[in-house]
Amino acid sequence: MGIEDKPKHIRGRVTLPAEIYDVLNDKMLVGRIIDISAGGVALVTRKELPVNTPLSLNFKFENVKYRRVAADVVREIKERKRKLYWYCFQSGYERSGAN
Repeated sequence: MGIEDKPKHIRGRVTLPAEIYDVLNDKMLVGRIIDISAGGVALVTRKELPVNTPLSLNFKFENVKYRRVAADVVREIKERKRKLYWYCFQSGYERSGAN
């Protein structure tokens, strides 16, 4: 099943740098958001993250900085030589305004 199979929200293809805090392992990571919607993001990372891992994401989208966006890993998709993770936002996030 690919990302396009079951859309619940309108999604957009993007390329956005993201800071990722792995809550369980108390580690900061970097990744790249390649797909975004109101329900979550598709994110490429170098480190493997197990399904159900709680995360906190920081990223900038359309001149708005999003900080401490709570998310859980809901699935992993392996594409060629990269690992693609699909994340679902938990309720609530902080917007820090245009910058």
